[in-house]
Amino acid sequence: MPISERELRRINASRDSSVIYDDTECRKCSYNLKGLKRGTKCPECGEPITRISDRSIAGAFLVTASRWYLYQIAIAACVMFAAAAVGPFSISILSSIAGESPASAYALVVAVLWWLGVWFCTARRHPGEGERVPPREDLAVVILARATQIAWPLAAGVWIMALQFRGAIPNPPALLALLVGVGYLCGVFVGLRLARIAEAAADDDLGRVLRHAWVLLLVAPLAAGLVAILATILRIFVTIPVDLVIALCIATVFSTAAYLLWRVASLLVWAVRISREREARDARMIQRSLKGPDPGGPRLCPHCGENVSAVLRTMRCPRCGKMTA
Repeated sequence: MPISERELRRINASRDSSVIYDDTECRKCSYNLKGLKRGTKCPECGEPITRISDRSIAGAFLVTASRWYLYQIAIAACVMFAAAAVGPFSISILSSIAGESPASAYALVVAVLWWLGVWFCTARRHPGEGERVPPREDLAVVILARATQIAWPLAAGVWIMALQFRGAIPNPPALLALLVGVGYLCGVFVGLRLARIAEAAADDDLGRVLRHAWVLLLVAPLAAGLVAILATILRIFVTIPVDLVIALCIATVFSTAAYLLWRVASLLVWAVRISREREARDARMIQRSLKGPDPGGPRLCPHCGENVSAVLRTMRCPRCGKMTA
């Protein structure tokens, strides 16, 4: 006889909310935390379980995605970090040393690399092992991120055209400022997409910061203005080149974005490493279970091959959550 809907609601209401009932992995070592309570620590690595969101392993967890997808977004995030951290500052320095023509060509290369990084980092997730359908994508956010961030290569192209063909573009400074403003302010869509990736890796703190990236985008120019004011005051007492002040202001504007991208890139590198370790561990477990039980060896879980020698036969396997007997 099937369970009535009222009985099912009563059972769900009686469940302890502090207990993890679904298959949920530790964000640091991928240990299965099913059956453990929030507020405790992972028995494998000691990571606090309070920092781990209750996401199904077969759901949107990042390390279960295909290896190709993880490599793709990890490399893209590293390229975006390099473009945001080094690009603006180096363009300003190159412009003051070698002139605007080499700086504009270099800016075009940096802008194209940034846009390619955004394109690949917002790619559709490939389903991994055990995933029938990949998690739902924020299609509108992906389209807006890709469409607006092309403003950076366009701005670099306008700069080059203004230098090579003077008079061909009416009012180049205004058009250049418009494109840079669109690319900068619409970076919030990139932040929303990266927030989904951070949340899929169970880093809710980083995901929350990325979802409020618009606040940082507004505060960064104010901080750059403060740097300019302080540099102007210092120039009364110390000789400071104007180009250096401009470079410092530009670096201040993009420093927050570079830091967040470094966090995302580190998170994705971690996901790649955990994915490789999971695959190697599963291969060892399968190979061990194929050999059959060794009378003098450890007792293995009949379902996943986990070593359950220290677990009572009446208890569940800490890895798969099934009975060991």
